[in-house]
Amino acid sequence: MGNLGPGWKQIQIDPGRMENYRSNAERDRISADDAKSAAFDLKRIFTSTKTSDTLETKFKNAWKILEEKSFSEIGSIAKEYKENFLLGGVSRESNLPERSHLDPNMESIGKVLAEARGNLPHGYYQRLAMLVREKLISEIPEQSQRASNEFLKEGSNLEIGRVQTRTLQNGRTYEIYIPRSVNAFDDNGELKIPTIVGLHGVLTDREVPGAMRNMAGLNMLADRLGFAVIYPHAESRHALGKLNLAGWNIKDSVNILPRKDSYDDTEVIREMIADVRSQINVTDKVGMIGHSDGGRMAQFYAMRHPEEVAAIVPITSTWMQGDRKPEHTTPIPTRFIIGNKDNTLPFEGGRGWRSWAYSMVVSNNSYKSRPKEMLSNWAAINGCDDTPPTVNKSGIVESLFANCTGAPMRIDLVKGGGHPVPDWRNIDTLRPEAVELNLSYDAVKWVLPYIRQTDKRTQV
Repeated sequence: MGNLGPGWKQIQIDPGRMENYRSNAERDRISADDAKSAAFDLKRIFTSTKTSDTLETKFKNAWKILEEKSFSEIGSIAKEYKENFLLGGVSRESNLPERSHLDPNMESIGKVLAEARGNLPHGYYQRLAMLVREKLISEIPEQSQRASNEFLKEGSNLEIGRVQTRTLQNGRTYEIYIPRSVNAFDDNGELKIPTIVGLHGVLTDREVPGAMRNMAGLNMLADRLGFAVIYPHAESRHALGKLNLAGWNIKDSVNILPRKDSYDDTEVIREMIADVRSQINVTDKVGMIGHSDGGRMAQFYAMRHPEEVAAIVPITSTWMQGDRKPEHTTPIPTRFIIGNKDNTLPFEGGRGWRSWAYSMVVSNNSYKSRPKEMLSNWAAINGCDDTPPTVNKSGIVESLFANCTGAPMRIDLVKGGGHPVPDWRNIDTLRPEAVELNLSYDAVKWVLPYIRQTDKRTQV
């Protein structure tokens, strides 16, 4: 196979997966007017000379256009772009693999990426190229692939293939994304959709919608692997100038933001999951992937409702000094992802320079952060002994596998990793040695077997 020019060296599409490619042309329709409008928007982004349109702004705007489109929809946009802007050999050619039989617009997509390469720095262009690559790959086995609308319950108003915001009776909101095709399985005698809950960290209220799908790419992974994803929103409640902050509130706990005793987010999230179950057949147990304070939320939810949680992945998360784990806690498969250069919640505990600077503006308890205590507590919960863990090194990630009798516990230490989700989607982690870093994908692949109740005691 050829490659798609500079930036594609590390992201070749596995030929063995090509047989799983889904054109979905009959389902993923985008009108000619919408495709043309998106193409013109991309052209304006790439060629803008406004001083306010920084390279990062250009990239983010292009990403926003392409992120929620299927591969076929991106192909339609690329076709309009090519026909309107790339006549007369304006664009540089890309070295394209010969797979026009898979999608007639592959060449157009390559030309649009060449335009991006000419107008954006290498790192930004590479991320757009990887986004398109993600859209092309499906890992849903043909024999278990089902259309999501088969699982909608009578009277359901859920939208398939688009992010939908839903509001509970108490006014709290969450987002849900159901891909068009899912990898359904028999869960207690009934076909159901595996489900993951994505939990954001402390953010301004403007940043909350879309936070985990942007940082961890969970929508794209849902399309690729065939699961549903729920994005709870923390309540916005703490003033910061003209903005408000949203963080998770747990009763009888030392929260990162000051605690309120009028509600408990473990119960609010439980209501959100129940609301989803009233609309569509999803699994009895969910996986939870949480970033920062969202990882702390995942831990407490799993401890309080272990019968509802298959596995958790706290990412650059923590435990708070003064918090006590429940006396009777069921072991839960747990995977921690930690950056050894985290300047927000340092592994050694306390505040980093970022959280210290933040504390000058808004009151918070980040000085009580204790990631090491988090690991020791879960080692006790999962029945892990003092035997030195098995270590596996891959690039800049060092994985430690504890010896546990209750449930597996794994720690991924990212060398040089900061506080953002360590993934190619985040500029902060896009260093040359981190190009292939895809821990969001790895985390989801690790969680799904537990949701499917496969090898629960030994899968690591």
